[in-house]
Amino acid sequence: MSSRSLDRGGLERTVVDLIASQRDAGHECRVICLFKLGLLARELLASGVRVDACGKRRGLDLRALRRARADPPVARSGDPYP
Repeated sequence: MSSRSLDRGGLERTVVDLIASQRDAGHECRVICLFKLGLLARELLASGVRVDACGKRRGLDLRALRRARADPPVARSGDPYP
């Protein structure tokens, strides 16, 4: 699953809860944060979920896109606001 970050917020909390339930169901999970990990990433990391940050910069950042595509997620969660 990908997200902008796992900072505090409703969307971010939903991502953490969905990933935790999938992990509990026996699925291998990974979260890709386009910008930074954020505060809620600690919960997933502590439970053994792989969480990576691409460190995306403003505008088109091909380096960050390559990182995100290296091991593509199955689902995407996005915030439409910059």
